[in-house]
Amino acid sequence: EQSSALADVIRFFEWSRIVLLHCDDVYCVGLRDGVERQLNAHGIQVHRSHEVASQLITRGDAIGAISVVQGLLEEECGGAEDDTAVVVIIVHEHEELMRAAAEANLTASILGTESMGSVESIDNHTAASGALALRPGGVDETHDKHELFVSSLGERATSNYFALTAYDAVWSLAHA
Repeated sequence: EQSSALADVIRFFEWSRIVLLHCDDVYCVGLRDGVERQLNAHGIQVHRSHEVASQLITRGDAIGAISVVQGLLEEECGGAEDDTAVVVIIVHEHEELMRAAAEANLTASILGTESMGSVESIDNHTAASGALALRPGGVDETHDKHELFVSSLGERATSNYFALTAYDAVWSLAHA
């Protein structure tokens, strides 16, 4: 349920200018489509999407992708100088993209999937960027709000354990 979690964060922060930067494999394209569906269900439009190769992203690829994203924000959204723009990064290899975003002074907020939020994948550029990302891992079943959390997921909590692990960081942030 990563698409639900990503859409919930976008709605929570009231980001209205949205660009999805995703890789071209089935997983990333499916997640992109899911995020778009979730947002559309709440009357929020994704302004643009930009696709990159699913293989390891080279420095040149990353610089080019960030340049395209900046152009999309300026063309479609009139720039990203305020707090309403977000770039959702749906890729397996994010490090070069984060370096390129930092070097280009990308002013939009950045939201990433679990590949960006896993402890093993966080590098200095990602950690220093202020980007939000989903966090893979378990759910703290001892937390006093665990039952409320599980009940809010309904059927998804029992039929799909990934719903718990993909959603827990976002839910915790939104309800902190």
